[in-house]
Amino acid sequence: MKFEDVFRVDLQADPVTDVESFRITLRPDAKPFRARTHRYGSTQSMFVRKHVRQVKKMGFIRRNNMSLWACVTVPVQKVARPTEFLLTLVFVRMREQF
Repeated sequence: MKFEDVFRVDLQADPVTDVESFRITLRPDAKPFRARTHRYGSTQSMFVRKHVRQVKKMGFIRRNNMSLWACVTVPVQKVARPTEFLLTLVFVRMREQF
């Protein structure tokens, strides 16, 4: 694999970094937005489930059914690897609120 020495191949439980939290300031008239549920193919669904389970176990994310904000997760196929994906988020509707 190219650039393995630069880019992470797998997620790992690294030590916490000393970085200031990222904050987004919304417009005063911003209205909460929750994206609807999306259906994916079986390969993408397995990837999303596995990835979310992994980052949840590592403590990067937590379940929050009370959140008024939610965006779409989109598994994007890696070039020349039909069974491998990257997980991206679509903030189009939320971006309108900044």
